[in-house]
Amino acid sequence: MHYPAVQFLRLLLWAFVPQWLVVQSSAASYTLQDSYVGTSFFSGFTFQTFHDPTHGRVDYVSMRDAQRAHLVDTSNTSFIVRVESASTLSPSSPGRKSIRIHSTKQYTTHILVADIWHMPTGCAVWPALWENGAKWPSGGEFDIIEGVNDIRPNLQSLHTSPGCTMSDTGEGPMKGYHNGNQGCGVAGNSMRDFGNAFNAAGGGWFVTERTNKRFTTWFWSRHDPTVPQSVKRGEQRVDTTAFGTPTALFVNSPSCNIVKMFGPHRIILNTSLCGDWAGSARTWSSSGCAARYGSSCDAFVERNPHAFREAYWNISAIRVYETVEPSTLDIDQGLNDQDVGVHTVEDKSVLLDSEFFDAQVPLQVVPIATNEG
Repeated sequence: MHYPAVQFLRLLLWAFVPQWLVVQSSAASYTLQDSYVGTSFFSGFTFQTFHDPTHGRVDYVSMRDAQRAHLVDTSNTSFIVRVESASTLSPSSPGRKSIRIHSTKQYTTHILVADIWHMPTGCAVWPALWENGAKWPSGGEFDIIEGVNDIRPNLQSLHTSPGCTMSDTGEGPMKGYHNGNQGCGVAGNSMRDFGNAFNAAGGGWFVTERTNKRFTTWFWSRHDPTVPQSVKRGEQRVDTTAFGTPTALFVNSPSCNIVKMFGPHRIILNTSLCGDWAGSARTWSSSGCAARYGSSCDAFVERNPHAFREAYWNISAIRVYETVEPSTLDIDQGLNDQDVGVHTVEDKSVLLDSEFFDAQVPLQVVPIATNEG
Protein backbone atom coordinates (compact mmCIF):
# COMPACT_ATOMS: atom_id res chain seq x y z
CA MET A 1 0.00 0.00 0.00
CA HIS A 2 1.27 3.46 -0.86
CA TYR A 3 1.77 5.75 2.12
CA PRO A 4 1.23 9.45 1.47
CA ALA A 5 3.00 12.00 3.62
CA VAL A 6 1.61 11.40 7.09
CA GLN A 7 0.21 14.50 8.75
CA PHE A 8 1.21 14.54 12.39
CA LEU A 9 0.08 17.01 15.00
CA ARG A 10 1.84 15.67 18.05
CA LEU A 11 3.63 18.18 20.23
CA LEU A 12 6.34 17.75 22.80
CA LEU A 13 5.04 16.06 25.94
CA TRP A 14 7.27 16.55 28.94
CA ALA A 15 7.13 13.94 31.69
CA PHE A 16 8.61 15.70 34.70
CA VAL A 17 6.87 14.03 37.58
CA PRO A 18 6.03 15.96 40.76
CA GLN A 19 7.30 14.27 43.89
CA TRP A 20 3.78 14.08 45.29
CA LEU A 21 2.71 11.94 42.33
CA VAL A 22 5.43 9.36 42.80
CA VAL A 23 4.05 6.55 44.92
CA GLN A 24 6.39 3.65 45.48
CA SER A 25 4.55 0.35 45.56
CA SER A 26 5.19 -2.52 47.90
CA ALA A 27 7.55 -5.23 46.74
CA ALA A 28 7.00 -5.68 43.01
CA SER A 29 7.81 -9.34 42.41
CA TYR A 30 7.31 -10.88 38.97
CA THR A 31 7.58 -14.41 37.60
CA LEU A 32 9.07 -15.36 34.25
CA GLN A 33 6.33 -16.10 31.69
CA ASP A 34 8.06 -16.00 28.31
CA SER A 35 11.72 -16.35 27.43
CA TYR A 36 12.72 -15.62 23.83
CA VAL A 37 16.16 -17.09 23.16
CA GLY A 38 17.67 -18.34 19.90
CA THR A 39 15.20 -20.27 17.77
CA SER A 40 12.27 -19.47 20.09
CA PHE A 41 12.09 -16.08 18.36
CA PHE A 42 10.78 -17.95 15.30
CA SER A 43 7.78 -19.27 17.22
CA GLY A 44 7.29 -16.23 19.43
CA PHE A 45 7.54 -13.55 16.72
CA THR A 46 6.32 -13.08 13.16
CA PHE A 47 8.31 -11.47 10.34
CA GLN A 48 6.45 -8.54 8.79
CA THR A 49 6.65 -7.71 5.07
CA PHE A 50 4.60 -4.53 4.69
CA HIS A 51 5.97 -1.19 3.49
CA ASP A 52 7.83 0.68 6.21
CA PRO A 53 5.32 3.14 7.76
CA THR A 54 8.16 5.57 8.54
CA HIS A 55 9.07 5.74 4.83
CA GLY A 56 12.47 4.14 5.36
CA ARG A 57 14.68 2.94 2.50
CA VAL A 58 14.11 -0.66 3.57
CA ASP A 59 12.39 -3.75 2.25
CA TYR A 60 11.14 -5.85 5.17
CA VAL A 61 11.38 -9.54 4.27
CA SER A 62 9.75 -12.76 5.43
CA MET A 63 11.44 -15.28 7.70
CA ARG A 64 12.10 -17.61 4.76
CA ASP A 65 13.60 -14.84 2.65
CA ALA A 66 15.67 -13.65 5.60
CA GLN A 67 17.08 -17.14 6.06
CA ARG A 68 17.84 -17.50 2.35
CA ALA A 69 19.66 -14.16 2.35
CA HIS A 70 21.52 -15.01 5.57
CA LEU A 71 19.96 -12.06 7.36
CA VAL A 72 19.05 -14.16 10.40
CA ASP A 73 21.15 -16.55 12.49
CA THR A 74 20.44 -18.32 15.76
CA SER A 75 22.27 -20.34 18.37
CA ASN A 76 21.44 -21.57 21.85
CA THR A 77 22.44 -18.18 23.22
CA SER A 78 21.77 -15.63 20.48
CA PHE A 79 19.33 -14.33 17.89
CA ILE A 80 20.94 -12.23 15.14
CA VAL A 81 19.06 -10.23 12.51
CA ARG A 82 20.85 -8.09 9.94
CA VAL A 83 20.38 -5.45 7.30
CA GLU A 84 21.57 -6.69 3.91
CA SER A 85 25.08 -5.35 3.24
CA ALA A 86 26.32 -6.84 -0.03
CA SER A 87 24.33 -5.33 -2.89
CA THR A 88 24.11 -1.90 -4.44
CA LEU A 89 20.56 -0.78 -5.18
CA SER A 90 18.88 1.11 -7.96
CA PRO A 91 16.72 4.11 -7.04
CA SER A 92 13.68 2.16 -8.24
CA SER A 93 14.30 -0.80 -5.92
CA PRO A 94 12.01 -1.32 -2.90
CA GLY A 95 14.92 -0.71 -0.54
CA ARG A 96 17.68 -2.52 1.31
CA LYS A 97 16.48 -5.78 2.83
CA SER A 98 15.85 -5.56 6.56
CA ILE A 99 13.90 -7.19 9.38
CA ARG A 100 10.83 -6.20 11.38
CA ILE A 101 9.32 -8.72 13.81
CA HIS A 102 6.24 -8.59 16.07
CA SER A 103 5.57 -10.79 19.09
CA THR A 104 2.62 -13.16 18.72
CA LYS A 105 1.51 -12.27 22.24
CA GLN A 106 0.39 -9.00 23.72
CA TYR A 107 1.19 -7.90 27.25
CA THR A 108 -0.35 -5.44 29.67
CA THR A 109 1.28 -5.14 33.12
CA HIS A 110 4.69 -6.79 32.85
CA ILE A 111 8.45 -6.49 33.03
CA LEU A 112 10.54 -6.84 29.89
CA VAL A 113 14.25 -7.62 30.19
CA ALA A 114 16.23 -7.27 26.95
CA ASP A 115 19.73 -8.74 27.16
CA ILE A 116 21.49 -7.40 24.06
CA TRP A 117 25.08 -7.84 22.89
CA HIS A 118 24.96 -5.63 19.79
CA MET A 119 22.53 -3.18 18.20
CA PRO A 120 22.50 -1.77 14.65
CA THR A 121 24.59 1.34 14.22
CA GLY A 122 25.84 3.76 11.57
CA CYS A 123 24.68 6.66 9.45
CA ALA A 124 21.14 6.18 8.07
CA VAL A 125 20.48 3.41 10.62
CA TRP A 126 17.35 3.66 12.78
CA PRO A 127 17.05 0.72 15.21
CA ALA A 128 14.13 0.33 17.60
CA LEU A 129 12.80 -2.01 20.25
CA TRP A 130 9.31 -0.92 21.19
CA GLU A 131 5.76 -1.89 22.11
CA ASN A 132 2.36 -0.81 20.83
CA GLY A 133 -1.22 -1.93 20.41
CA ALA A 134 -2.57 -3.76 17.37
CA LYS A 135 -4.75 -0.79 16.36
CA TRP A 136 -2.24 2.05 16.57
CA PRO A 137 -2.47 4.78 17.85
CA SER A 138 -5.26 3.46 20.07
CA GLY A 139 -3.64 1.61 22.93
CA GLY A 140 -0.53 3.79 23.08
CA GLU A 141 3.12 3.16 22.31
CA PHE A 142 6.23 2.68 24.42
CA ASP A 143 9.66 3.09 22.79
CA ILE A 144 12.34 1.23 24.77
CA ILE A 145 15.34 1.62 22.44
CA GLU A 146 15.34 4.20 19.69
CA GLY A 147 17.79 6.49 17.97
CA VAL A 148 19.35 7.32 14.62
CA ASN A 149 22.71 7.87 12.95
CA ASP A 150 24.61 6.63 16.01
CA ILE A 151 23.54 9.69 18.04
CA ARG A 152 23.67 9.06 21.78
CA PRO A 153 22.10 8.64 24.25
CA ASN A 154 19.13 6.31 23.81
CA LEU A 155 15.65 7.87 23.66
CA GLN A 156 12.73 6.29 25.55
CA SER A 157 9.27 7.65 24.81
CA LEU A 158 5.55 7.29 25.35
CA HIS A 159 2.99 8.13 22.66
CA THR A 160 -0.79 8.11 22.95
CA SER A 161 -3.98 9.03 21.14
CA PRO A 162 -5.58 12.32 22.31
CA GLY A 163 -6.24 12.66 26.02
CA CYS A 164 -2.87 12.32 27.78
CA THR A 165 -1.01 15.32 29.20
CA MET A 166 1.99 15.43 31.54
CA SER A 167 3.37 18.81 32.57
CA ASP A 168 6.85 19.89 33.63
CA THR A 169 5.79 20.89 37.13
CA GLY A 170 8.54 19.02 38.90
CA GLU A 171 11.09 16.24 38.45
CA GLY A 172 10.58 12.69 39.57
CA PRO A 173 13.39 10.48 40.85
CA MET A 174 15.13 9.32 37.70
CA LYS A 175 18.51 9.50 36.01
CA GLY A 176 17.49 10.48 32.49
CA TYR A 177 16.54 13.93 31.28
CA HIS A 178 13.45 14.95 29.36
CA ASN A 179 13.96 15.62 25.72
CA GLY A 180 12.23 15.44 22.38
CA ASN A 181 9.59 17.08 20.30
CA GLN A 182 7.11 14.24 19.99
CA GLY A 183 5.22 12.32 22.64
CA CYS A 184 7.04 12.17 25.96
CA GLY A 185 10.75 11.57 25.46
CA VAL A 186 13.44 10.87 28.05
CA ALA A 187 17.08 10.70 26.96
CA GLY A 188 19.22 8.21 28.83
CA ASN A 189 21.96 9.29 31.22
CA SER A 190 24.56 6.80 29.95
CA MET A 191 26.66 7.35 26.86
CA ARG A 192 26.95 3.55 26.60
CA ASP A 193 23.23 2.93 26.07
CA PHE A 194 23.15 3.36 22.29
CA GLY A 195 25.14 2.88 19.10
CA ASN A 196 28.84 2.14 18.76
CA ALA A 197 29.55 2.90 22.40
CA PHE A 198 26.93 0.36 23.51
CA ASN A 199 28.47 -2.29 21.27
CA ALA A 200 32.04 -1.51 22.31
CA ALA A 201 31.07 -1.99 25.95
CA GLY A 202 29.69 -5.45 25.22
CA GLY A 203 26.06 -4.37 25.19
CA GLY A 204 23.90 -4.49 28.27
CA TRP A 205 20.43 -4.86 29.74
CA PHE A 206 17.34 -2.71 29.15
CA VAL A 207 14.55 -3.31 31.64
CA THR A 208 11.05 -1.87 31.52
CA GLU A 209 8.22 -2.20 34.01
CA ARG A 210 4.63 -1.40 33.15
CA THR A 211 2.02 -1.23 35.90
CA ASN A 212 -1.39 0.40 36.05
CA LYS A 213 0.30 3.41 37.69
CA ARG A 214 3.52 3.97 35.76
CA PHE A 215 6.05 3.03 33.11
CA THR A 216 9.60 2.68 34.47
CA THR A 217 12.88 1.90 32.72
CA TRP A 218 16.42 0.94 33.77
CA PHE A 219 19.66 0.36 31.87
CA TRP A 220 22.88 -1.38 32.90
CA SER A 221 25.94 -1.66 30.68
CA ARG A 222 27.49 -5.12 30.37
CA HIS A 223 30.18 -4.61 33.01
CA ASP A 224 28.21 -2.41 35.39
CA PRO A 225 28.78 -3.87 38.89
CA THR A 226 25.35 -2.68 40.03
CA VAL A 227 23.27 -4.80 37.63
CA PRO A 228 20.85 -6.93 39.69
CA GLN A 229 21.74 -10.61 39.69
CA SER A 230 18.16 -11.56 38.77
CA VAL A 231 18.53 -9.50 35.59
CA LYS A 232 22.06 -10.65 34.80
CA ARG A 233 21.29 -14.34 35.26
CA GLY A 234 17.80 -14.34 33.75
CA GLU A 235 16.31 -15.78 36.92
CA GLN A 236 12.75 -17.02 37.31
CA ARG A 237 11.74 -14.09 39.51
CA VAL A 238 12.64 -10.41 39.56
CA ASP A 239 11.85 -7.77 42.17
CA THR A 240 12.03 -4.16 40.99
CA THR A 241 12.44 -2.76 44.50
CA ALA A 242 16.09 -3.79 44.25
CA PHE A 243 16.70 -2.05 40.92
CA GLY A 244 17.55 1.42 42.23
CA THR A 245 16.86 4.77 40.59
CA PRO A 246 15.32 4.30 37.14
CA THR A 247 16.42 5.92 33.90
CA ALA A 248 12.90 7.08 33.10
CA LEU A 249 9.64 7.27 35.03
CA PHE A 250 6.23 8.07 33.53
CA VAL A 251 3.52 8.27 36.18
CA ASN A 252 -0.26 7.98 36.09
CA SER A 253 -2.10 11.24 36.82
CA PRO A 254 -5.57 12.78 36.49
CA SER A 255 -4.47 14.21 33.12
CA CYS A 256 -3.09 10.89 31.82
CA ASN A 257 -4.86 7.71 32.84
CA ILE A 258 -2.45 4.89 32.00
CA VAL A 259 -5.11 2.16 32.13
CA LYS A 260 -7.31 4.13 29.74
CA MET A 261 -4.60 5.29 27.34
CA PHE A 262 -2.53 2.09 27.09
CA GLY A 263 -3.96 -1.24 26.02
CA PRO A 264 -2.33 -4.64 25.43
CA HIS A 265 1.03 -4.28 23.67
CA ARG A 266 3.01 -6.50 21.35
CA ILE A 267 6.81 -6.33 21.28
CA ILE A 268 8.36 -5.00 18.07
CA LEU A 269 11.98 -5.12 16.90
CA ASN A 270 13.05 -3.49 13.65
CA THR A 271 15.80 -1.67 11.80
CA SER A 272 14.81 1.05 9.38
CA LEU A 273 17.10 3.15 7.18
CA CYS A 274 16.70 6.86 6.51
CA GLY A 275 12.96 7.58 6.63
CA ASP A 276 11.14 10.34 8.48
CA TRP A 277 13.75 10.76 11.23
CA ALA A 278 17.19 9.42 10.27
CA GLY A 279 16.83 10.65 6.70
CA SER A 280 15.23 14.04 7.29
CA ALA A 281 17.40 16.84 5.90
CA ARG A 282 17.86 18.42 9.31
CA THR A 283 18.85 15.22 11.12
CA TRP A 284 21.04 13.92 8.29
CA SER A 285 22.95 17.21 8.31
CA SER A 286 23.17 17.88 12.05
CA SER A 287 24.34 14.33 12.80
CA GLY A 288 27.39 14.87 10.58
CA CYS A 289 26.34 12.20 8.07
CA ALA A 290 25.75 14.67 5.24
CA ALA A 291 29.27 16.09 5.59
CA ARG A 292 30.73 12.59 5.27
CA TYR A 293 28.43 10.99 2.74
CA GLY A 294 26.58 13.66 0.78
CA SER A 295 23.21 15.32 0.99
CA SER A 296 21.01 12.30 0.24
CA CYS A 297 20.45 9.62 2.86
CA ASP A 298 18.62 7.41 0.36
CA ALA A 299 21.46 7.62 -2.16
CA PHE A 300 23.94 6.69 0.57
CA VAL A 301 21.89 3.58 1.40
CA GLU A 302 21.66 2.57 -2.26
CA ARG A 303 25.35 3.01 -3.12
CA ASN A 304 27.17 1.86 0.03
CA PRO A 305 26.21 -1.68 1.07
CA HIS A 306 29.35 -2.23 3.14
CA ALA A 307 28.38 0.70 5.37
CA PHE A 308 25.73 -1.57 6.90
CA ARG A 309 27.93 -4.40 8.13
CA GLU A 310 27.35 -3.16 11.70
CA ALA A 311 23.60 -2.78 11.18
CA TYR A 312 22.59 -5.91 13.06
CA TRP A 313 21.00 -6.99 16.34
CA ASN A 314 22.62 -9.70 18.45
CA ILE A 315 20.16 -10.51 21.21
CA SER A 316 20.94 -12.93 24.00
CA ALA A 317 17.35 -12.97 25.27
CA ILE A 318 14.15 -11.06 25.67
CA ARG A 319 12.36 -12.18 28.82
CA VAL A 320 8.87 -11.16 29.90
CA TYR A 321 7.82 -11.38 33.54
CA GLU A 322 4.33 -11.01 34.97
CA THR A 323 2.66 -11.13 38.33
CA VAL A 324 0.66 -14.20 39.42
CA GLU A 325 -2.20 -13.38 37.08
CA PRO A 326 -0.75 -13.38 33.54
CA SER A 327 -1.86 -10.50 31.34
CA THR A 328 -1.19 -11.83 27.85
CA LEU A 329 -3.46 -12.13 24.86
CA ASP A 330 -2.98 -13.98 21.60
CA ILE A 331 -3.24 -11.56 18.69
CA ASP A 332 -4.28 -11.82 15.09
CA GLN A 333 -1.16 -12.19 12.97
CA GLY A 334 -2.96 -10.99 9.86
CA LEU A 335 -2.22 -7.31 10.37
CA ASN A 336 -2.80 -4.79 7.63
CA ASP A 337 -0.94 -1.57 6.94
CA GLN A 338 -3.29 0.57 9.03
CA ASP A 339 -2.60 -1.58 12.11
CA VAL A 340 1.16 -1.52 12.15
CA GLY A 341 1.84 1.82 13.79
CA VAL A 342 4.30 4.57 13.02
CA HIS A 343 6.67 4.99 15.94
CA THR A 344 8.05 8.33 14.89
CA VAL A 345 6.34 11.59 14.09
CA GLU A 346 7.28 14.79 12.25
CA ASP A 347 10.93 15.82 12.35
CA LYS A 348 12.67 14.44 15.43
CA SER A 349 15.84 16.22 14.41
CA VAL A 350 15.19 18.87 17.02
CA LEU A 351 16.31 16.23 19.50
CA LEU A 352 19.79 17.28 18.47
CA ASP A 353 19.24 20.94 19.27
CA SER A 354 20.26 21.95 22.78
CA GLU A 355 17.63 24.67 23.13
CA PHE A 356 14.97 21.99 23.23
CA PHE A 357 16.64 20.39 26.23
CA ASP A 358 15.81 23.45 28.32
CA ALA A 359 12.22 24.03 27.22
CA GLN A 360 10.04 24.81 30.21
CA VAL A 361 6.53 25.00 28.80
CA PRO A 362 3.80 22.44 29.54
CA LEU A 363 2.64 20.81 26.33
CA GLN A 364 0.33 17.98 25.43
CA VAL A 365 -0.35 15.28 22.90
CA VAL A 366 -2.93 16.37 20.35
CA PRO A 367 -4.75 14.32 17.69
CA ILE A 368 -2.82 12.71 14.87
CA ALA A 369 -4.02 11.69 11.45
CA THR A 370 -4.09 7.97 10.73
CA ASN A 371 -2.26 6.34 7.86
CA GLU A 372 -4.46 6.21 4.82
CA GLY A 373 -3.64 5.46 1.25
